[in-house]
Amino acid sequence: MDDWQKVINFHGHACCILAIGYRAAKLALSLLEEASEKGEQPVALVETVDCSTDAVQVLTGCTFGGRRLKVKETGKYAFSLGYPSTDGAVRVVLRPGVLSRLGEPFLKLMEKVANGEAGVEEKEQFYNHQAGLMQYILNAPSEELFNVQKVKLSPMPAGFMFQFTCCDNCREEFLSARAQRINGKVLCPVCSGMV
Repeated sequence: MDDWQKVINFHGHACCILAIGYRAAKLALSLLEEASEKGEQPVALVETVDCSTDAVQVLTGCTFGGRRLKVKETGKYAFSLGYPSTDGAVRVVLRPGVLSRLGEPFLKLMEKVANGEAGVEEKEQFYNHQAGLMQYILNAPSEELFNVQKVKLSPMPAGFMFQFTCCDNCREEFLSARAQRINGKVLCPVCSGMV
């Protein structure tokens, strides 16, 4: 099974957004020249969480559960990969116009499909149109799709501390490291308004 099929199997369907993450991760991996001298595993930073993130997880092995995948929600199709202890990280950013090359009507249709608001005919129309865009993203030269920058990634947060606290408001137990003290109460991130 090739890498693209592995990504599709993990995600559940093929689409143009999945193809962006696939190509970005492939490019970042090919550019990552420097290996960690400390035997570190690479870490990835994604700047939007959607279908593209699944491709990054499958190809790089960086996952949320493994604590090697971070999110900095900027709304950009930007993906960084590297080792925190080196200067060898790369940031791969989708060039303007790649995703919108089929025009505003296509983007509106994609939005309806993604939000579960499209009817059967609209879904069929979307998948017919997006097939060509997906093939373009999968096959175009990398430099036509992405800009690349060298970056330095910040270290991953310290390991887990399994100490628990009970929220004074909702009474649910949570990791103590996430506790907020407000007006003399110990609150979880939800009750404190942090998330």
